[in-house]
Amino acid sequence: MKLIKKTTFLSILTYSMSVSGYDPDPIALEILLDQNTCNVSRSKPLSNSSDRKINYIAKNYKDSSTQLRIEELAKVSSLGCFESYNLTFFYALITYQNEDYNESAKLFDKLLQYEGISENNQKIIDSRVKRLKKQIRLALETERQRLQREAAEKAAREEAQRIVEINKEVERQKKERELESRLRKKLEEEAKAKERELEERIKKEIAERKVKEEETRQLRAKIEDQNKQLEKVENEATEALEITQAIDDFKDLEKLFNLSNELSDRSEVVKGVIECEKDFKNDEINKGRSNVKLKCYSDGVTLYSETNYKDGKKQGEEKSYFKDGKLRTRSNFNLGKLDGLYEVYSLIEEQGDDSEISITHHLAFQGYYSEGTKQGKHVYYFSNQRLGKREFYESGVLEGEVVSYFKSGQLEERTTYKTGVFDGPFERYLEDGQPVIISNFKNGLKDGQEEIYHKETGQVLSRINYLRGDFNGPFEEFYSDGVARLIGEFSRNKRVGLWEAFFNDGTLQLQTKYRNGKLNGIMEQYYEEGTLKVKVKYSNDKKNGEEVFFDKEGNVKNITSWRMGRVKPTN
Repeated sequence: MKLIKKTTFLSILTYSMSVSGYDPDPIALEILLDQNTCNVSRSKPLSNSSDRKINYIAKNYKDSSTQLRIEELAKVSSLGCFESYNLTFFYALITYQNEDYNESAKLFDKLLQYEGISENNQKIIDSRVKRLKKQIRLALETERQRLQREAAEKAAREEAQRIVEINKEVERQKKERELESRLRKKLEEEAKAKERELEERIKKEIAERKVKEEETRQLRAKIEDQNKQLEKVENEATEALEITQAIDDFKDLEKLFNLSNELSDRSEVVKGVIECEKDFKNDEINKGRSNVKLKCYSDGVTLYSETNYKDGKKQGEEKSYFKDGKLRTRSNFNLGKLDGLYEVYSLIEEQGDDSEISITHHLAFQGYYSEGTKQGKHVYYFSNQRLGKREFYESGVLEGEVVSYFKSGQLEERTTYKTGVFDGPFERYLEDGQPVIISNFKNGLKDGQEEIYHKETGQVLSRINYLRGDFNGPFEEFYSDGVARLIGEFSRNKRVGLWEAFFNDGTLQLQTKYRNGKLNGIMEQYYEEGTLKVKVKYSNDKKNGEEVFFDKEGNVKNITSWRMGRVKPTN
């Protein structure tokens, strides 16, 4: 679905909302709108130079000079999918920022035709589209009010004309001077009453407009809070994915383990089995005859499985075989339930350097059962006989340390369970030994310090402290090169004390204070050059006092006065 289908909506929006005087380059705009769309996730920059230019625009798109840079690139450069999408994306943000909603709507409409857009960019696009739709609704409401005012003014003019005609008629007839005087006085009083009514209506409209502006500000703040919550959820989902990723390497082994469980159940007919030995019939087994040994064959000759029965239930050792006669599974039963050692073997075809195919028969799984329940050590092996995973069970529940390895033998993950839930240290590594995440759990919840590392640089990306699953204690976030990005402190999931954000060169970007999760105190924002940009005081998460804006030279640009989240009226 496109962003805006009716040009009347756009014209209304432009008429009532475009107040900035911003004038985008029509040639650059036409070039971006005429570009063929593509799948962004599969695109790459045409050159390193093009990549650097796009990265510069991404970092500085809010700067006033970035608009000219985008227009210049659009007009003089060859545009691939990567360049056309990114230039369109940031040009749409700039036109929206400058309140040129008509052109911004066209650009966002174009962006919706691209495929493979990242989740974050899609959220930004959807957010702006939603706001544009709201602007359209506000524009329609403004237009409706304007038409109403015009109708009222027309009616007033007609009424005035009628009064003039009455006065002319009174003058022409020159009758009843006293009545004319009283009528004139009455008309004057009515005019004054209408004037007072009009003044009251104007005051009321001004008050209503201020209320709407405050509601809009609160809505924007709410959207920002929701975006922060979404970002937190995404980070937690990513973290959870990293924690559970380790089991994926054992997918084939566990499929094999499940297959072996199916093979052990001889109460069902196995596909491909032609016949079993005729010494005893199946109904004799079911009637409870003891010491029955049933052998089944896949082709009348090759042994597929052999099972022992006693009193109608599996008893003793059971084996199944591959077609070439090699052992496939070996298990033990007691009164129909798995009891003792259980082994699963695998046949894997491998192609050597001489292109010859060799078949490897190796132990893939080994574990112990007690009365049908997992008990003791369970281990999985790779085809090279290296240990893949080791875990322990007590009465079917994971207990103690669980360790998994890469096929090379390098440690991949180590964690600890207590009665089936995480309890103790958790570690995950790359195959070269570099840590990915080091954390700690207690009763299934994160507890203590957690460190997450950058997979390419090896630097710490975040250092977070938990208490029974809640953020609690110092919080640190870093850029990929190890430079601090965000530093603060939590108390039971709520921000407290001093919080500081930094540019990627280590320069202070933002400094503010929190009390019980809400902004309280002076907030200062800085330019990358280190000079103060904005300074304002918060009380209970609301602006309260003077908000002062500075230019890069330190001169005051503007001052706005606030009283508990509302702009104070100027005298």
